[in-house]
Amino acid sequence: ITACSVDTTARVANITACSEDTTAWVADITACSEDTTARVADITACSEDTAAWSANIKAIDKLIALVKKLTTLQAVASNPNRFH
Repeated sequence: ITACSVDTTARVANITACSEDTTAWVADITACSEDTTARVADITACSEDTAAWSANIKAIDKLIALVKKLTTLQAVASNPNRFH
């Protein structure tokens, strides 16, 4: 009976340790999942920023082209004989 009691105590200790390990693993997996979610959110935000920057660069390029055209038109208007 004493040996059985010692075995049972050892088994309960093993089960408790296993349960604690499992709890720690679940916590690690949860933390990893949260990190992954945060990284996905960061990548999505970065992608959105990149798309916005790309759109802004295209708009700036169009604005530069328009300014060049207006500068040329202004030069022609101010000195039409020069361009004949």
